[in-house]
Amino acid sequence: MYYILQDFEEVLDHDLSEEERKDILTHLDLVLKDTTHPDLANLAQSLKSFIQNKTWNWRRIRRLFGNAGIYAWKNLRRPG
Repeated sequence: MYYILQDFEEVLDHDLSEEERKDILTHLDLVLKDTTHPDLANLAQSLKSFIQNKTWNWRRIRRLFGNAGIYAWKNLRRPG
């Protein structure tokens, strides 16, 4: 889990490459298979869902509109 949480910075910065995404998902799947720590498995499932939902949205925005689209999207979502 330490490795996953360290690499999760890329997810939060919206700077996750496809290779990094696959690597994190692989590690999350390993945590999900370990039944000795159900709390970590729950966390892994939540992180996996987040990556699968958020990564696609940012990647699609970048593909459609480029980095300017991501900048605009972040500013639209910023409160106040």
